[in-house]
Amino acid sequence: MAMEAEAKGVAPEGVAHELLSKQSALIGWQIASERAGFALKVLTGAAGLTAAGLLASMAWQASRADGLVVAPFSTPPSLAARGMTGEAVAAQLIDQLALIEPFTRGASEDSRQVSSDWKPAFSVQIPQTGISLDQLQAWLRTQLGHEHRIAGEVALLDDGRLRLTARSEATPLPPVVGRADELSAMVQAVAEAIYERDQPNAYGVFLDSKGRHDDLARFARGRSQSRDVRTRAYGYTGLGVSLFAKDTLGAREAFQRSLDVFPTRMARQNLASIEEQLGRTDAAMRLDRDDLHALKERLYDNLSERRRREQVKIVGGFVAEDVGDYAGALALFRGGFATPRAGFRENIAATQLAALHEITGARRELNRFEPLSAADILRRRGPAARVAEAAGDSSMALAEWDAYVAARTQNAPGFVNHRATARRAEALTRLGRTGEAAALVAATPLDCEPCVQARGAVAAALGRRAEADHWYGEAVRMAPLSPFAAEAWGRARLARGDPDGAADAFRVAVGRGPRWADPVEGEGEALLAKGDARGAAAKFAAAAKLAPRWGRLHLKWGEALAKLGKADEARAKRRAAAAMDLTPAERAELAALSRERTI
Repeated sequence: MAMEAEAKGVAPEGVAHELLSKQSALIGWQIASERAGFALKVLTGAAGLTAAGLLASMAWQASRADGLVVAPFSTPPSLAARGMTGEAVAAQLIDQLALIEPFTRGASEDSRQVSSDWKPAFSVQIPQTGISLDQLQAWLRTQLGHEHRIAGEVALLDDGRLRLTARSEATPLPPVVGRADELSAMVQAVAEAIYERDQPNAYGVFLDSKGRHDDLARFARGRSQSRDVRTRAYGYTGLGVSLFAKDTLGAREAFQRSLDVFPTRMARQNLASIEEQLGRTDAAMRLDRDDLHALKERLYDNLSERRRREQVKIVGGFVAEDVGDYAGALALFRGGFATPRAGFRENIAATQLAALHEITGARRELNRFEPLSAADILRRRGPAARVAEAAGDSSMALAEWDAYVAARTQNAPGFVNHRATARRAEALTRLGRTGEAAALVAATPLDCEPCVQARGAVAAALGRRAEADHWYGEAVRMAPLSPFAAEAWGRARLARGDPDGAADAFRVAVGRGPRWADPVEGEGEALLAKGDARGAAAKFAAAAKLAPRWGRLHLKWGEALAKLGKADEARAKRRAAAAMDLTPAERAELAALSRERTI
C-alpha cells in the first residue's frame, strides 16, 4: 500500500509510511554493505598482488646475491666481558674485507659486497607468521643466492695468546695465533686468506696494488703449478705482474707462457705493453688488435658486461693510437676512463692532444691532476716528455725521459724500455748532440723498431743519406702496420731537399694511418716544395680535418694560398696560426712573414 501510494504521488501516512521508511533504510544499508564488501575484496586482492610482487622482487634479488656474509664469531665469555664479542670480531673482519675490496675492482671476477649476518635492531614482521622481512630475505638468499658465508671463533690458549679461526663455506682456513693486542693484524691476515682462497685473481690485484710483489710472486708461482689451465694461466699472469717493474724480459716470458696456456685479458694487455717498451711495434699492435677482437666477441671469461664495454673503448683507443688516429683515440679513452684513476685519464688525454699539436690543451690536461706519490710522478714523465717534444722543447723532453729511465732502473737493473732510449736518442739528435745519440742507440737491439728509426735520424743529422735511408727503410719493413717510421723518413727526405722521395714516404704512411694528419700535411709540404701550390693547399685542407688546431699546418696552408694569389685567404690562415700553438722555430717563421707583409 505504501509503495502504491508513493507511486501515485500521494504521501503515505501512518504504519505504511513507517514501513516504507524502514525498508528504504534497510536497502540503503544493504547496498552500502555490498559496496564495502566489493571494496574490501579489491583491497585484499591488491594487497595480495603487492605481497606477491614484493616476494618476487625479493626472490629475484636473492638469486643475484653473490657477496660475503660474515656471521658473529664465537668468543669465550672472558673475552666477551672485555668487549671482544663475536659481533665485534666479525665487524673488524668486515672492515678489513672492505679495505681490500676497492683494490680488486680491476680483477677478472666481479667484486663482492660484504655484509653482516646478525639481526638488526629493528625489523618488520610479516603478519600472522612471526617471521620478519629480514629473516625471509636471508632465507631466500640462502636458498637462491650464491653468497659465501663466513663464521669462526676466537679461542684463548693456555699461554694467554689468542687463536683466530675462520671458516668459509664450512671449510676452515689456516688459524692465526697472536697476542690480544695483535688482534687487528690477525683479522687482517684472515681477511687476506679469505680473498686468497675465494677470489684469487682479486687477491693478486690487491697484492700488486699494495706493491707487495714478493708476496704476489710466491702466490702466483703456486697457482702456475695448478692442473687447471685457467688457474695456471692466471698464475703465470700474476708472476708476470710481480716482475713487471724489475725484470722486463722475465715478465715478458711469464705473460707469453700465460697466453700459451690459456688466453687471459691481463696477460695479453700486459704483454702488449712490454712489446711496446721493447720496441717490438708490430707484435704490440697485433696483440692490441687481438685483445679488441676478444673483447668484442666476449671471449674472456669472468668479465662483467660493464667492464667489458669499458675495456672495448680503452683498447679501441690503443688500436686507434697505433695508427695515428689521435682524435678517435681521445674520444674512446675519455669514454673508457669515465672514472678518474690516479691521473691515467689526464695523462692519456695529454698524450693524444700533444700528438694533435694542441700543446695548450695537453698542458691543461697534465695540470688537472696533481701527482702526490712517486708512482704518480713517474707515470707523468712519459706524457710530459711527449708534450715537450710536440712543443719543440727538446731539452725538456730529454730531461723528462732521463728522469723516467733513472727512476725506473733504480734498484731494478732488469727493467728495460728501449722505446724510451730511442726517444732520448732522438732528443739528443735534435739538440745537435749526435755523438751521444749514436752511442746511446748503438747499444739497442736491432729488433727494436723505434731504435732502428733513431739510427736513421742520427745518420740523417750527420749527412749520411744512404745510411739514413737504410735504417728508415728497415724500420718501415719491420712494422708493416705502423705509419710512424714512414712519416719520419718523409720528414728526413724533405729536410735534405728530396720532395719526391718525401712524398713517396708520406703516401706510405697515409696508407697505413689514413686518419693521421702529419703525413697528409707532410705530403702537402712536399708538393709545395715541388711548386704545386694547388695540390699542397688541397692536402693542407684535408689534414685540417684531422688536426684542426695545428698551428704549423695553418702556417703552411697560408703559404700555399699566397702562392696561388689568394692574399686574403692566406692572411686569414696566418692569423689563425698565430692564435694556435707553434714551436719557437715556427713562430720565428711567422714573425718573418709579418715583416714582409701585413698579417
